[in-house]
Amino acid sequence: MVPIALSTRRHALTLIVATGAVALAVLIAVSMGSLAPAPMPGVDGGLLWHPSARDATALQSAAVSELLGWLRVAGWSALAVGVVSVLALFGHLAGAVGAELVIHRAVGASRRALVGRSLMGGLGLAVVTIAVGTVAGLIAAGGAFGSWPGPAPSWHWGATVPLVLLSMAVVAGSLFPLTGLRTRRLAEPPAAVPPLTIPALQLGLALAITVAGAMVVRRVGDTIAAGPDGRLAGGWLVTVSSNEPGLDRRAASYDSLLRQFGADGTTLASLTNAGGHLGLGTVDRLVTDCGQCYVGGIFLKWRDLDAGYHTVSADTFDAKGFKVVEGRAFKATDRIGSRPVAVVNVHLARRYFEEGRAIGRDVFLGGRLGGTPYRVIGVVDDGLPAGLGAGQGPLEQIYLSSLQHPSRTMEIWVGGTSEPSGAIPYRAYLERQRAVVRWFGRWFAIEGAMALLLGAIGTGALLWLWVRALRPELGIRRAVGAPRWRVVAEVLGPAAKTGLGGAVAGVIFFGPVLWPEMSRIVTGIPWWQPGLIVSIAGVLVAVAVGAALIPAVAASRARCVDLWADQ
Repeated sequence: MVPIALSTRRHALTLIVATGAVALAVLIAVSMGSLAPAPMPGVDGGLLWHPSARDATALQSAAVSELLGWLRVAGWSALAVGVVSVLALFGHLAGAVGAELVIHRAVGASRRALVGRSLMGGLGLAVVTIAVGTVAGLIAAGGAFGSWPGPAPSWHWGATVPLVLLSMAVVAGSLFPLTGLRTRRLAEPPAAVPPLTIPALQLGLALAITVAGAMVVRRVGDTIAAGPDGRLAGGWLVTVSSNEPGLDRRAASYDSLLRQFGADGTTLASLTNAGGHLGLGTVDRLVTDCGQCYVGGIFLKWRDLDAGYHTVSADTFDAKGFKVVEGRAFKATDRIGSRPVAVVNVHLARRYFEEGRAIGRDVFLGGRLGGTPYRVIGVVDDGLPAGLGAGQGPLEQIYLSSLQHPSRTMEIWVGGTSEPSGAIPYRAYLERQRAVVRWFGRWFAIEGAMALLLGAIGTGALLWLWVRALRPELGIRRAVGAPRWRVVAEVLGPAAKTGLGGAVAGVIFFGPVLWPEMSRIVTGIPWWQPGLIVSIAGVLVAVAVGAALIPAVAASRARCVDLWADQ
């Protein structure tokens, strides 16, 4: 806890510079670069995509961009908390040096001279604060983006606005001590104390950011994409490619590999598009032969929608733990030359087919009614996609046979304990996805911690001002015999309410804006986690109480006459 009773003006100015610099550095650290995920081969295999289609790389890029955008929002929030804290510290300083300026005015110093000196001092502080914050931010940005587990970021400078805002705040704060010059009297009542809602809002922002970081970090620690029976997590993954010009020859080569890996008849071997085992595919248009679907007051035969496309083999649903609810899964005979078939998930089947009956009906890929119809042969569980970016796509999913649409690059998952040639453990494959999520979780947590630190400083300064205004009342209580613990309780009670108010503000106002977005972008995160929220809210209350403890104890130990003399 930063001591609030600053002994000298130099200590106060040092803390002001440090607070502003940290707030600026946090924002610069996450604003200096643009990130992109590692590219992932798309789904091809003779499929003709609509111009608006988005492949796995585009989905992951959208997820990374959104997470980085929210990280910058959190950085701006930390800067806002820091600016308020800087102004609160200037209010603290004004209480210490205001009387000195009144004396200067009383002995003949002009208002213009005092204003000019304050402005020059404020400009000097702003320059120092900006310089320290910029250097620290650039160093932090180098560490942050240098650890990005993907292609090298593109660098850019986008911190002009925060530099201006912070400079204006420092210069404006430097004028606070001049409030004592509004009259010619040497004695002047203290200025109005800022309401405790300000530190409560600061702590509420810190709560929302910190919980978001903890949510993402927790998600990284979970076992993801293992399926209900955990088969994927215990297997191996092989990336395979085929440059065969004809789809039939390409499919034959993949079929040979599937037979080779599953030669004993008991080992599962799943062939999907690249990223398919993570739930990543291509999002494109789809038209269903709905039958007679009542939509918006009319009956529609054809339903147009966006769906996620995947190519899978006969063992894929077993490997991923997806239950076939209706119909059947793919067979080895569903290959080029046989009737084009498809499997859809429960969400698509229930919403876009008459009475939710999809088996035996047709779908048209790419939204083209004039194209080849694909007969729906099965309905599977919706499942939970694991890959970053899978949440950017629609809930409706369609699966095609990998042997009818063999892509140039695909992946084979193989169960069992023996390592196939050229394979990597599936857990190591997952780690590539976790590394990206872990990077964002770590920086959300850092920003939350910095926002909490800045909020604690501002809360401490504002509570010091509040206690200072309360000192005459405390002096009366002490004069009529109130014990010291009662004086301390009179201060710590409202401070604890400030911490609780910050927790309430974070849960009601700030959290519901940020947390559901984290849950949508990084799939599998429950956005409402009461245990986590309560634990961090307890930290907020402790911060608020700790910030008020030093001035409260000082007031309880002071003599009654001293409590009055300060005014």
